[in-house]
Amino acid sequence: MGWPKLEGLTGCSRLALSLVGLLVATNVALVNFHQQLFPSLWRYVMWEGGVIENLTALNFLLGGVVFLASAVSGGAPLARRGWLLAFAVACLVLLGEEVNYGAGMLVLNLNDPEFATRYNPQHGALHTLVPAWVPILAFFLIVGGVRVFHGRLRRIMRLPVPLGFLNAVLLTAVAVPFMRLGDNRYLLVDEVFEWSSSCLILCLALHSRWGWFFHRSGE
Repeated sequence: MGWPKLEGLTGCSRLALSLVGLLVATNVALVNFHQQLFPSLWRYVMWEGGVIENLTALNFLLGGVVFLASAVSGGAPLARRGWLLAFAVACLVLLGEEVNYGAGMLVLNLNDPEFATRYNPQHGALHTLVPAWVPILAFFLIVGGVRVFHGRLRRIMRLPVPLGFLNAVLLTAVAVPFMRLGDNRYLLVDEVFEWSSSCLILCLALHSRWGWFFHRSGE
């Protein structure tokens, strides 16, 4: 009995809500228990150039392809096609960032005594002035702002983003209070939220093409 009410409140399908729950649980498990889950290999999973980052890049690639397919398909209004093309380009730019930031890290030297600073430098003005948690907070504030002004953005800018997608992204923040953020784990939080966000962006692309995951009402 609870599902239909929750679906109507969030604008998400049962499948989308289940996916959000899975992402939240996975993010908490990866940040809190990565060393227990992957004892000697956790850096290959969680660090720059690791499995999570590679899956993030794959999601952006697939999302870009689907957005592009939606943009070039006939019958859609010009404004919608323009937005979808912009989303496709954004996905490809994000893909480029993911695959290039870890350049030279395809084979990580786990025995390097300076592993942490070599592969994730903690010096320089950027790291001094902007702690690692700031981009994460900024991301959710931006999504929250778009959520608040969603109706106006749809009317004025013809933004083809369903309310359910924004709600799904914001719901992933539920994981944060359950994460142990000591021991400089903010960088790991960045990795898992990039991954989970890329999963939901792929869902947005599938919605734009076939109407999956999010309700069309309220778009």
